[in-house]
Amino acid sequence: MARKGFGKSGMKKEKIALMAASGLVLTALTITGFYMRGQNEAEQDDGYTIDFQALEESVENKSQQIARNMQQEENIGENVARQEQDTSDVSYEKNKDIKPGKQPKNQPEKEPVVSGDESQGETLSEGEDPGEAPVGEGTADSAVETGTPQVVNSPELSFVESEGLTRPLEGEVILPFSMDSSIYFTTLDQYKYNPAMIIAAEPGTDVVACADGQVRKICNTRENGQTVIIDLGNGYSMTYGQLTDVSVTEGSYIGEGSLIAKVAEPSIYYSAEGANLYLHLEKDGAPVNPEALFKK
Repeated sequence: MARKGFGKSGMKKEKIALMAASGLVLTALTITGFYMRGQNEAEQDDGYTIDFQALEESVENKSQQIARNMQQEENIGENVARQEQDTSDVSYEKNKDIKPGKQPKNQPEKEPVVSGDESQGETLSEGEDPGEAPVGEGTADSAVETGTPQVVNSPELSFVESEGLTRPLEGEVILPFSMDSSIYFTTLDQYKYNPAMIIAAEPGTDVVACADGQVRKICNTRENGQTVIIDLGNGYSMTYGQLTDVSVTEGSYIGEGSLIAKVAEPSIYYSAEGANLYLHLEKDGAPVNPEALFKK
């Protein structure tokens, strides 16, 4: 593995140091050899004889080994320099086509940071109350254009029985409100109390609101099919059942006489009675006879 920061200047310094060290070693050994040779190749007490010729050959071999090591170091330095140059060239080729301000290919762009105010949509105008929406906008849905007046964003719902109710449609009452005595239900083939009134009507007949109110719930039940419950205020609510093509949405305000939906085909609970509107008025959860409040 190539050494980091290894360059030509470093190799030259190392080469000079190795050459200097080699020269010092060679000089020392040579001087020692001449001195010892001058002593007529004296023998030590243990009989060991110094072979000066072998010593000189060893010094020469050592110098050659040092020279070879220096050459290898120089070769290594040149290889490292070439690799660094090749790496630089490759990096340049990869990045030369990348223009400032643009992301490289295959790199996902960073998503912009959206502030809390920007994520909420349009900015409020100066002086505008964030708790109130303009008429026809905001929490209430746009009024359904039916040619009749509507209450949109009513500040307060306040129904009283003395104001009366508008008939939701014209038709014969086939099952009247009856909580004092039971009446006969043909489809069910039984007598029972009736907390609502059942008005006969052809499928597709328009159903309008009996009074101003806010749509509390839209649901679908097995007995009454598609159903809309409207809060009238003061604890009163009106339930419209057996509907189709509902024109209102939950939370929207509806004006008296405005279109709510159309009459649907009868559910299996009223198959014998035929198509009809199920109309159920309550006051604080107790059933009230709506027929008695219809305006003349």
